[in-house]
Parts: sequence; C-alpha cells; structure tokens
Amino acid sequence: MTAPAPDILLAGLHKAADDVTSDVAKLTDEDVKAPSALPGWTRGHVLAHLTGISNAMARQLEYAARGETVELYDGGMDGRNKAIDMAAGHDADTHRADLSAALARAIRAFDALPGVKDSAANRTGWWAPISYRGGVVLDGGLALWRELVIHNADLLTGRGPETWSRPFCEHLFDFLSARVQPDDRLVLQPLGLPPVSIGSGTRSTVVSGMITDMPPGWQDANQPWAACGRRQLPTAWTCRISCRGRREPPRRSSGLRPEILRPMALRGNPAGRHCHVLPSRGHSRAA
Repeated sequence: MTAPAPDILLAGLHKAADDVTSDVAKLTDEDVKAPSALPGWTRGHVLAHLTGISNAMARQLEYAARGETVELYDGGMDGRNKAIDMAAGHDADTHRADLSAALARAIRAFDALPGVKDSAANRTGWWAPISYRGGVVLDGGLALWRELVIHNADLLTGRGPETWSRPFCEHLFDFLSARVQPDDRLVLQPLGLPPVSIGSGTRSTVVSGMITDMPPGWQDANQPWAACGRRQLPTAWTCRISCRGRREPPRRSSGLRPEILRPMALRGNPAGRHCHVLPSRGHSRAA
C-alpha cells in the first residue's frame, strides 16, 4: 500500500478539523472535566493535546517553508506533557478558542503548500524535510490526520471508529503494518472490498469484518491483543473476535473506561484459521 496522495490527505485534514470543531462545540464545562476514552485523561487533556499537536505540526511546516527544521515540541516530550497538564483544566470556551486557533494555523500551513508536481523533484512543499520522525511534510500531515480523527473518537461525543473513512482506515493498515510480527502474515478481508495482505511471514491468518472494525486495535503498542493460537491479532477495544464460532465471553475492565473490554483468549485455534472481527460498539484508543 502507498500513502494517500496529498490531495486526499488535504481533504481528510479539512474534514477532520471540521469534525473536531463541530464536536467540541457541544461540550460544556462539566463535559470537559469528565473522563475521556483514554485512561487517566479527561476530555480536557485530549483537547489540550489536540491543540498542542496542531500547533506543533503547523510549526513544522512553517520552518520547512524556510528550509529549516525544529523539534516537534518545545522541551521535547516533557514539554509536551507539562503543557497538556497545565491546559487540561481550562474551561470549555478557552479550550474551543485555543483549539480553533491551532487548527486554523495548521490548515492554513497545509493549504499554502505548492502543487504536488512543483515540490516532488526538489524536496520542497509536501516533500520538504521536517524533524518529525525524520520525515517530510507529507508524513507530518498524515500524523496530524491520525491525531485528529483518532483523538476525536476519544472525546466520546459519538463520533467513533465506525465513522472513519475508507481512505483513513486503509492508511492505518499501511502505517501500522509494522506491528505485525516477523513470522506472521495477515490477510485482511474488509467486507465488500479487496483483501489486503500485511506482513511477509509464513504463518498466515485471515481476518474479515467491516473495514472500520479492523484498524482500532492497531493504534499503539499498549493496545489489547487477542491471542489466536500462537498469533497476536490486533483487535478493537470493544470488538468480539470469533474463530469458527468459538470465543470466550468478554470481561469488563475497571477504572475510567467501563465500556472497554479486556482482551480475550481464543483457544484451540490451529494455524491457518479464519478469524472474524465483529462490529465494535465503542471507541478506540488513540495513537
């Protein structure tokens, strides 16, 4: 799979920013103080992070336009974490104002990029180097897209993974394919869409289901995993997984996320079995 073309990405960024803005407009001061889908974080923490990453990525582009690079966050990850903690307790109106300004700054920076043909050959525009993961502006745009879409689900306003677009899910398949173990090969079969093969190992597993139910469990190294034989299959936070009809009942987790189900141990699944991801009813953890 290849990365989305810049025009697809730009459209995705605009929609993601609009969706976040629309959903945040509904939040009251009490809503902001309530738990998010992320353990230990309120919605205020998520909003502060979205503001921070939007400003940080905008700055990456602003420096890249001058042929320069700058670290993603002032003070590195410690600086990022302190900024989130300091801003998390702001009231809803302050969060909205800060996030709106940050999103506008980021979208303005991406909108100002030259056309694809004008920048590909000489490493400018979409292909200008940035410090984020030693990549280019296109990588930064994809990262911001992931942050906006995934963390919006963590706000628990009703816009969950089931609303994610096909291009976004396909991008997640590509971006998170590195999570597949070296010996494994996953054949993803989204219903009604062409299959996607990920990994180059000799142990094959077919995973089928709705395309929006496949990516959520791939989002970070701390996600729950369901053991299917000797394989480690990525799962959504709240999905059930069945291997030829056999599964253990899910158990509820404790803490701030009562809607999250613990990973399930699937027994007696020899090599080559077909696993089906059933529709998720909740939200996923963000990257």
